[in-house]
Amino acid sequence: MAYVSGLSFGIISGVFSVINILADSIGPGIVGIHGDSPYYFITSAFLTMAVVLLHTFWGVIFFDACERRRYWCLGVVVASHLATSGLTFLNPWYEASLVPIYIITVCMGVWAFVTAGGSFCNVLKCLSCKGRAGQGGVPGTGGGSPLANGDFWGAPCASHGCAGGSGTAAGARG
Repeated sequence: MAYVSGLSFGIISGVFSVINILADSIGPGIVGIHGDSPYYFITSAFLTMAVVLLHTFWGVIFFDACERRRYWCLGVVVASHLATSGLTFLNPWYEASLVPIYIITVCMGVWAFVTAGGSFCNVLKCLSCKGRAGQGGVPGTGGGSPLANGDFWGAPCASHGCAGGSGTAAGARG
């Protein structure tokens, strides 16, 4: 539920942001000619991407904080939301707004990843499942990609301890 609501808020925020940017682009003049930044559209796209991701991360952290009654986490989410919104007032000076917003995005993304149960070990296990012959794949099928072995869901590599069970494609899906 947290992912869906956070992503929904992010998408709606991004849609309204993009609509305003598109309205600026078809206006009576072209942005960047009379002293405006020629990077208006690209920085607006990067800002919109960061805000969509931030809403998703904030949703995960906020829901977890409500469930565990961690009120300080709620305060951090609200404060980072206000800080991100406040940083957009610096937008004509894009370096001063985009860099801190992306720092907030990375920090919130790591926090949401850990909150959702992710760990560095899980990332390493995921990245080490290359899916090439002899390097993972479903045991008993000669290695290779799970998709090449007829498993649409891409069963995780049992050789790295990711499958958590029987080692067959059907057993890994549950």
